[in-house]
Amino acid sequence: MELYVVGSKKDFNEEQLKRLEGLGQLIFIEEVKDKYNEQYVTSNEEKIIVLDPDLVGWEFPNDLIEKINNLKAICLMSTAFNYIDIDFCNEKGIVVTNVPKYSTNSVAEYASFLMMAVARKLPLQMKNGPKDDYADTYCGTQVRDKKIGIIGLGTIGTRVAEILTGMGMEVLYWSRTKRDSRFKYVELEELFKSVDFIFPTFSINEDTLKIITDSLINSMKPSASIISIVGTDCMNKELVLNKVKENQLYGFAFESDKESINDYEGNVMITPHYAWYTKDSLENCIEIWVQSVEGIAKGNLVNVVKN
Repeated sequence: MELYVVGSKKDFNEEQLKRLEGLGQLIFIEEVKDKYNEQYVTSNEEKIIVLDPDLVGWEFPNDLIEKINNLKAICLMSTAFNYIDIDFCNEKGIVVTNVPKYSTNSVAEYASFLMMAVARKLPLQMKNGPKDDYADTYCGTQVRDKKIGIIGLGTIGTRVAEILTGMGMEVLYWSRTKRDSRFKYVELEELFKSVDFIFPTFSINEDTLKIITDSLINSMKPSASIISIVGTDCMNKELVLNKVKENQLYGFAFESDKESINDYEGNVMITPHYAWYTKDSLENCIEIWVQSVEGIAKGNLVNVVKN
C-alpha cells in the first residue's frame, strides 16, 4: 500500500513517521504544483491520501478523485470536510476521515479571552493608544456573577461553560436537546433577553444559519455582548455592528482575516483566525491524523466522516 502525505514532513515526529512507514510505502508531497498530475494519480497501487487541505487550496474535487486509481481512503488534516464530496466518496467506496476535537481547549480558551477583551473594552483602549484615560468610555465591567448564554452545547460549548463557571459566571444554554444538568437549559428567547454574553458555538450548516434572527438580536439588553468563534454568517452582522456603534449593545467579538478593530466604531474586538492555533492543538491534530491513517490500514476505522 502507498501512503501519499500531501503535507510537510517536519510536522511529524520520528515516532509518528516510523508508525506510518510501518503501514506501507510512505511518499511525501510537500508542494503541490498540479494536483491533477501528481504521483498519486499516475500510480495504480492501492493508496491512502493523507491530505493537508492548505496545500490544495481547500479543494479536492470529484473529477480529481475519479482519476485516482485504487484510492482506499482520504485522511483529512482538518475537522472541516465541506471541501470533499462525502456522498461521492461513499458511492466510490472511498473512506474519508477527519480530525475531530483536536483544538477544543484552545478554542474554548480563546472564546473566553475574547469575552474578557470585550468586557474590559480592550478594542476601545487599543484605538485610544498607550495612555491612561479614565473617561467612562474606557471603563470596563467585571465578569464574575454575570450570565453567559451558550447556543449549541457541544464539545466546545461545554468547555466554554466549564471555564466560565470556574470564573464565577452563571451558564445558561440552548441546544436542540437538553444535554448537561450542570448548566441551565432555557429557550432561545429567554436566553437572548437575559444573558450578558452570548456565545454561538454550534456547527455551521444550512439549518444553524437560521438560528440567530434579527428579532433575537433586537431583544438583547444594551449591556449584553456577542462573542462568536463560528464566524458571522450565522447572524445579521451589520445589525450587531450598528447596535454596538449606537451603544445599544455593549460589544461584539469575532475572527476575520479581512477586518480589524479600526474598521468599526465601538467596542468591537476582531482578531485573525487564531482560536485553534496553539502548539498543543497542532500536536493533537497530527497525532489524531496519524491514528486515522492507522485505522484505515489496519481495518480498525476511526474518525470516519458520516454525511
